[in-house]
Amino acid sequence: MLYKYYYYCYTKDNKTDGHDDDFKTLLFIISHLLQVLLFTVGTFGFAINSIAEHIEIGKRTAMSVDTFVPLAAVSLSWLIKNMVLFIYLVFECEKFYSDMTEIRNTCLRLTVSRQSSDIQKIICKNIERIHTTVFEKLNAYQLYDVDAKILLSFCGLVTGYTVVTLQFEFL
Repeated sequence: MLYKYYYYCYTKDNKTDGHDDDFKTLLFIISHLLQVLLFTVGTFGFAINSIAEHIEIGKRTAMSVDTFVPLAAVSLSWLIKNMVLFIYLVFECEKFYSDMTEIRNTCLRLTVSRQSSDIQKIICKNIERIHTTVFEKLNAYQLYDVDAKILLSFCGLVTGYTVVTLQFEFL
């Protein structure tokens, strides 16, 4: 799993004996997956709430469009920051997934190559075995995988709820 590797890199200097490592790994994974889940849900809620608030402010005040649009853009800067962070998270996960696929493909090429030594072939077979049994995409509590599809789904969800909010406000 992605976070087991991160946890290993994070704690390789302060190793402890016994079962503490398994417990620490579990806590590390749970806390980071919870952060990803809460960040996604929080960004979605903030997006829908801020769009509804700006529609209501626009309806109740006598601001011109020239005044309202820059004010709305500045107040939505926090949402823009969250979306940039979300895009960065998805980009880094996709980069990690493509690197893992490239490692697997390289090992497959080395195992069928005649120029590879027996030790290299054994190592590559072990890497392939570990990759097929342990590797899985980062998911937030089995709700969704963090990959490029979640970004498109998120944008579609925000757009759909924005349209529904606009229909309730103006119809």
